[in-house]
Amino acid sequence: MPPPRQPNRAGSGNSRAGSPGARRQILNVTARKERFVQQRKSRALARLAVMFLGLALLIGAALGIYHVKDRFFLENPHYNLRDLEVKSDGTLPQEVIFKTAGLQPGVNLFKLDLADAARRLEALPQVESVRLQRSFPSTVTIHIVERKPVAWVVAEGIEQSREQLVQATDSFLTDQRGVLLHLKRQLPEYAFLPIIRGCSAKDLSPGHTVEAEEVRAALDLIRAHRNSLIGARFGLQEVDVSKRFGLVATDRTGLQVIFALDDFEGQLKRLDVLLNEMDRIGQHPTTINLLVLKNTPVTLKGDMPPELTASPAPSLEKSPTLKLGAKEPGKGKSPAPDPKPNEVPVRRAIPVRPS
Repeated sequence: MPPPRQPNRAGSGNSRAGSPGARRQILNVTARKERFVQQRKSRALARLAVMFLGLALLIGAALGIYHVKDRFFLENPHYNLRDLEVKSDGTLPQEVIFKTAGLQPGVNLFKLDLADAARRLEALPQVESVRLQRSFPSTVTIHIVERKPVAWVVAEGIEQSREQLVQATDSFLTDQRGVLLHLKRQLPEYAFLPIIRGCSAKDLSPGHTVEAEEVRAALDLIRAHRNSLIGARFGLQEVDVSKRFGLVATDRTGLQVIFALDDFEGQLKRLDVLLNEMDRIGQHPTTINLLVLKNTPVTLKGDMPPELTASPAPSLEKSPTLKLGAKEPGKGKSPAPDPKPNEVPVRRAIPVRPS
């Protein structure tokens, strides 16, 4: 007797591929796949359309802005340059500033190259810094900070007086940084500035920065003197830098003081102490050598001045001991010492014996 037939289960491997249920399942999967592909294509086309539309809008906006910019800004005569203002703290003539900046009236403010104009103005030796500002609708303001002269500079071998120096057309001034200035218009206060003599002639040209150590030291001395309280007692007039080992400074009374090339604040304090002491004892010095820290050499009026070409002392001590009236050996004549008072002789006591 044959074994009983087992019933077929749904989805089993023994189901026939050609059965109606299997065909309907394949048709449903194929239909869903085609709809999914169609949806993906539709979404891609929509994205592409949005991108093209956005790009077209951007291009249109750019063209519109460019047209509006040209019509309402760059080509608008309302924004053409009509007023050029200069705000300066010095003596640089306005016509020189206008010519150097090269800003032509009638040019649109948006087309002006203010950075290039600022570079041209900064190339002038007298200009320290410059700033240009647009002020709509038709004004450009130039702010200029000029260099402040602090001293005259004279080449080595030239012995011009202060009056000749001020009136000369080829004289030079310098600011605190050592930049040389050749000014056509000078203020009255420039006539009272200190004079730095003995500079190298090859370094003297407008706009050149003097790098010589002794000249920079002279400028530091002038600054320290200007910031100190010794000006009323020691009015600095000239600084000779030709000695190279030090600076020979002369005040308005003719007093000559030899300074070392550094620590000018400390040296001015020592000089102030010295001059106070000289005033107290009623003496009038003609030369003071601050190169020597201990027993500072001082020459009084009537004495022979010391040689300014002498070499500085090789050993310097930190605590100065001032010795007024001290002079180098063999230089001048020492004042006679004060005579001692007459001594009264006292007889020797003789012992007395009682009788």
